[in-house]
Amino acid sequence: MKRFITASSLLLLSAACGAQSLDNRDLVIMGSDAVVPFGGSTVLSAESLADASGAAIDGSWHLDGDPAKVGCLRAVGSSRCSSNVRGTRAEFLPPAAGSKLMSSRVEFVPVNGAKTATDIKAGPPAGLPINGWADGDTLPFVDQFTTFMKARCAGAGTIGVSKYGKVVLALGIGMKDGRNAETIYNPACGSDAADPFKPAAGEMQYNTPFMFGSVAKATSFATVRWALKRELGRNDIDVRLINQSANRLVSATRVSTGALRIDVWNIDAAGTFTRLGSHMPETVKDYSLVRMGDTRFVVITRDADNKLGMYGYAIDTAGNPIVTDTIAGVTEVKQVQVTAVINQRVVIGMRRSDDSLQVRSFKFETNGSLTQLDSETGGTARDLRLAALPGTSRVVGAVRLGSTDTIKFIVWDVDAAGQLSRIHETDLDNLYLDTNRFDLAALSSSRIVFGAQHGTQPVNLSVLSVGTGGAIASVGGTFHAGASDFRIDTLDATHFAVASKDANDNGSVQQFAIGTQGFPYKVGASVAGGKFVSMDVANASGAGWGAGFVTAARDANDVLRLTSWDVTASSIAKLKLGTGANPVKDYAWNDADVEALNLVGFDFPNALLPARLHDIVAGYKQPPLHFDANDSRTDNSCVATQAPGYPFADARFKTIALRDFFSHHSGLNEGTVSAESLYRNNIDELRGLNNALDWNAEQNRLIDQWGAQNVQNARQAMGLSATVNTSSPDGFVVPRLDLIDLLVGSASMCLPNPQGTFAYSNTDPQWLRAIAEHVTGQAYTAPVGNPAAVEGTLLNDFTKSELGFGSNGFDAISARPAAMDAQGNDPWKGARPRAWQNATQSNYNQYWDVKRPSCKWQNGKCVFNDPNVGPTLNWNGDKSLVDLPMNSSAEGAATGGLQVQILPQLKFMSKYWSGGYDSGTVGPGVDPSIGEARNGVWTTSKSHDGSQGGAYAFAIQYGGNASCPGSEGVDVIVAVNQNNDKLCPNGGSCGGSDPYAYNQLKALMDQAVCAIDWTQVTPVPWLND
Repeated sequence: MKRFITASSLLLLSAACGAQSLDNRDLVIMGSDAVVPFGGSTVLSAESLADASGAAIDGSWHLDGDPAKVGCLRAVGSSRCSSNVRGTRAEFLPPAAGSKLMSSRVEFVPVNGAKTATDIKAGPPAGLPINGWADGDTLPFVDQFTTFMKARCAGAGTIGVSKYGKVVLALGIGMKDGRNAETIYNPACGSDAADPFKPAAGEMQYNTPFMFGSVAKATSFATVRWALKRELGRNDIDVRLINQSANRLVSATRVSTGALRIDVWNIDAAGTFTRLGSHMPETVKDYSLVRMGDTRFVVITRDADNKLGMYGYAIDTAGNPIVTDTIAGVTEVKQVQVTAVINQRVVIGMRRSDDSLQVRSFKFETNGSLTQLDSETGGTARDLRLAALPGTSRVVGAVRLGSTDTIKFIVWDVDAAGQLSRIHETDLDNLYLDTNRFDLAALSSSRIVFGAQHGTQPVNLSVLSVGTGGAIASVGGTFHAGASDFRIDTLDATHFAVASKDANDNGSVQQFAIGTQGFPYKVGASVAGGKFVSMDVANASGAGWGAGFVTAARDANDVLRLTSWDVTASSIAKLKLGTGANPVKDYAWNDADVEALNLVGFDFPNALLPARLHDIVAGYKQPPLHFDANDSRTDNSCVATQAPGYPFADARFKTIALRDFFSHHSGLNEGTVSAESLYRNNIDELRGLNNALDWNAEQNRLIDQWGAQNVQNARQAMGLSATVNTSSPDGFVVPRLDLIDLLVGSASMCLPNPQGTFAYSNTDPQWLRAIAEHVTGQAYTAPVGNPAAVEGTLLNDFTKSELGFGSNGFDAISARPAAMDAQGNDPWKGARPRAWQNATQSNYNQYWDVKRPSCKWQNGKCVFNDPNVGPTLNWNGDKSLVDLPMNSSAEGAATGGLQVQILPQLKFMSKYWSGGYDSGTVGPGVDPSIGEARNGVWTTSKSHDGSQGGAYAFAIQYGGNASCPGSEGVDVIVAVNQNNDKLCPNGGSCGGSDPYAYNQLKALMDQAVCAIDWTQVTPVPWLND
């Protein structure tokens, strides 16, 4: 007996309302989701989504039309059939006979509420099981799709349709396992023995999750775009603050329009703030400012076009900042810093688009004009800070270098003519390696304080001396724990303050003093400062209340908050708060900004890739091996030893921008080296395993991940000893190949396709996923073997933030589980994947897994079995075969390894483009739209297919045209649980001109969408927000 879907299972996309009178979106008609056989019946009832009890609602039922054509209604238990019934339930009886699927519309008017309606499907007995809801006028989709399923003997299918973002059809068709129906529609596809009917498996429902192959690329691209725009915002400058005079400060913030806002503040002896005047020069990505006297300052910017802007300001008697001069023209700027030395010399530090460091000097003339004096270029920088030594013509720069990722200190002298002389540079014997964030402040003419942090470790605060000749030496240091970001400013020659925040944006301030030997130490306890989304700190010791400073923070409400702090010999006291209600916003980073990011280099200081991978593609290190490439889609090939840059990675990696990945113009091969090949032949080279001790360390890494007992059991399952004798080993079990391993394989290949030319690559999304994971520090999807661990993953954060729903790991949009559960079962809730093999004459086959590599020690090498032949260990450590796709590397989520349900996928398609690689454009003009926000545009057509073992799908967004105007705003997602069959073992076109070939599925949907009178179609109320 069929199990009807209950109201509580209607997903989070069906909103519950608390109003007393019922709105038709509150109602769901139960009993109307399945096809009713001709001559049969179904009992209808109405339930409210707002009522958790599931109680049926009283009201009137009505059916229009000739009973012989549309059926009739009767009270439950009655023999009289009519067009109207009153009560909580009504029995629907379709016509006694018919040859094809039909639809009858039943209306229900509750006693207290608005009318709703449902279209009930009726069809021949023993037809394909069809469950869900659809407007009756959309049945051409069902006719085409069921005919396709019968022709292909597809076991299970799912189809969803929306119009202008409102769902009009959501159906599951066929069976979750075995043949699609009790009837064999096409005996040529297989016998009852080869493809049995399995009624216990359950019928497909409208919300049964399904796989859809490369259609998932749109989701992964949208997630990557969203994540990188968010991280660009988190990394841009939010607030800067300088002490202008004894009772005056200048703040710089970015407002909601992206424009820079300059504010001049008065601060009195009590620490109270009064805003005097403001100015908004331009839209900026980055900015910095420096005091040039009591009434003058300079601001430098990086504008929306990555050009340098420079503004001279004078403050009038009323406190208004007045622009005295501007300079523009330097292009391709990535970062800006500014400081000033004596004689009104301004020193600007820039990182250019190629990450080269450039320093320029200017004079801020007495009349307020700016004059360029000198420039100096040299070295590659990830990040930069500048500080001028007070009362001197000397500037100290802290530069995070590119290839070595260490901090280099550079000292410049600026002579009276503004000429820059680099007089000293040192990395202090690599004292500051792998520094994620750092800051710098001058204590005196011969000392600086430098703060450096690696990851989440405590901040290393060091006092450094600057000798007469510019030589820098370490004097002493201390640590400041609990910071996720920080800023430093000097209070006087022997004191400084640190403003910092923790991982939850809880801000605090701490005073430090410097002892007679030059060692810094904490003075008193740190003091809470409220929420610091971002912050700056400025010395205000001359403000009138004694020694002190001011913090400027972007608070949790995205508003500027100024706080004055009094400093004594042993403590810090908060004085006053001031805001002025200044909004503080990130720059509005867009898709073009994301697409312009470079694979190689430091658009983010920590690069876009983990060091292991970035060092290879940047040419810092040779790849561990080299692969030739042959792209079967384009017939292009390359020889690794002849690639530019050999023996380093193909030099063309250095010219890849993210737009090339989004548009498949990167030149990469169709796919990376297969996991099976890397598993069998290359783990030792990929991971630098040269001897038994190396292999044992690798196995110990697996023990840390999986547990000693599991590793011991796995060893014994493969015929190895329970433990390893490293002097005479018999073999090892090691961690699986992860995404970075696979991409090291990709980076070890030459590029077979010309860059700037469209060549579809399944590896492009993998690079984008690796970038997003590295930059954000978040996994894209749940870890292998734990599909429910979705909280904090990028995909789940994206869907919650942008689409209004998350996942439990088995629903909505999430990674399709690719590893067995502890009981050895596939934890997936969807239809069993089918993949026909001529050799076995079966849709259901088993394979050897690649996720638990094990090898036997032979002649000083560890030798792996071929996973295509076996035997290998499966995820649970057993030497046994697994079903599709439990054999995969489990690293395909960004390429095609997602699971989705109809309603979440249609919601995604209503908001984001599912296709659009701009394959017809060559060069910098490429503008891929896949994964970009749709922004309410319904007149553009996009589509994407997906094919993988166990799935074939299309996502189609119709924009309407002259021959089919009603299709405007129609979105379709359609999928089956196979991509080949007995009649079409290679998938795709199936040969000849078969109108129901897999690659003709879109053409069938095109016919259906144009056969419908869309003026008559209405959304299914309870399937919409």
